[in-house]
Amino acid sequence: MWLKANHSKFCLPTKKILSQCLKKSISESDKTAHKQIRKYTVLVIFISNISFSQGTNTLMGANIAGMAYASSTTADAWSLFNNVAGLAQVDHVKSSFAYEVRPSLIGASRMAAAISAPSKIATFGIGIFRFGDDIYNEHQLSIGAANQIGNTSLGAKINYTQYWADVVN
Repeated sequence: MWLKANHSKFCLPTKKILSQCLKKSISESDKTAHKQIRKYTVLVIFISNISFSQGTNTLMGANIAGMAYASSTTADAWSLFNNVAGLAQVDHVKSSFAYEVRPSLIGASRMAAAISAPSKIATFGIGIFRFGDDIYNEHQLSIGAANQIGNTSLGAKINYTQYWADVVN
């Protein structure tokens, strides 16, 4: 059972032959793995070159504000802004509205509104977010969807962001 064909010769497995076989099988699987890694690396680099991530923190909701904005495990009506995959656990139509004022930072007010609704294929959400005042502000429109497969929730979101700054003379 342990005979190995090596250049038309059969031989019993020795430590050297087994290590060579192991190295050969690892190297063949490594080549396949390296090809997949290269393919995904190129994909990630391509996507990161066409997408830009910057802007104001859009975490919203009183419940996560009370938890120091730790929102990676929350699943509520604010999931569109906080944790998109959490939308999958929304079981009926929900809407949320919030306005946050920071008296010590004039012009750093934030407001948001979101609505989420479950359907047969996924839970969908749409929301708007605004940061700033009349001199500088950001507006963001978000559309997201999430679904639960087993005990894993998966979500995706698309943002349209508009920046506006007034020239002060």
